[in-house]
Amino acid sequence: MAGVREGDRHDQIVGGADGWTLTDLFENIYLRQAGPTKYDLLSQHKLKWTDGSVIRALNTMGDILKSANMAGGTSGALQTDFPTSVSNVFSKSPKAAMVIEGDFVPGVVAGKNPLKAVSGYNVFPFPQIGNTANYVEGGGDELMAFKDTPAIRALVKYLATGKAQTIWAKRGGYTAPAKTVPPSAYPDAITRTVAGAVGRAKVFKFDMSDLQPASFGGTVGQGEFKIFQDFLKNPNNSKKIAGQLEAAAAKAYKAGK
Repeated sequence: MAGVREGDRHDQIVGGADGWTLTDLFENIYLRQAGPTKYDLLSQHKLKWTDGSVIRALNTMGDILKSANMAGGTSGALQTDFPTSVSNVFSKSPKAAMVIEGDFVPGVVAGKNPLKAVSGYNVFPFPQIGNTANYVEGGGDELMAFKDTPAIRALVKYLATGKAQTIWAKRGGYTAPAKTVPPSAYPDAITRTVAGAVGRAKVFKFDMSDLQPASFGGTVGQGEFKIFQDFLKNPNNSKKIAGQLEAAAAKAYKAGK
């Protein structure tokens, strides 16, 4: 999803100081260009990052990152963290009109956001590439039990039901995985739109970097985070970046065996 202001400048803003925003952008492009099968293979490192499908996605990502429509240019993006990127859109004097991220965007500035949902800002799905309508990439949380008792099993089983998730959905900031949760349970139009997109998804894939070894997919200053930031500095070097990603992935997966 992307947060967008109506009637403002058409610049996008990227919080490139946080590497995970860049992995999210790549993953959304890759899913739609390469398809879900290759997405799964790359997630498990059963496909090399030097594969032509990766380079193609990097070329597309590079076209976005070097766009003159990006507020602050590449240097500005590298100095902008994710919360600031949201604030720069959801403010009285916006520096950009759009930020590409998930349904949690409004919550980042909820306490000081003067805008109202729909009238002041809205969302739209990540643009489809080819026949990829209703392709969704997202993250989530895990529920773990550290003690096995009948009561705990009963609680976990209950929390997996639509009845329990409806209670949570009514509180906002949450998209229920259970399809039995009615749209009316969500407190506003934005969350209903997002939940509807997940419910209608023809393809849903979990965040790729979260599925990979943390040293490659989720550590500040190394792996994907660092390499994609280097790519943001120079969005013309797709093949070089693909090689660096493959080297880092191979090292991380070897260490994890």
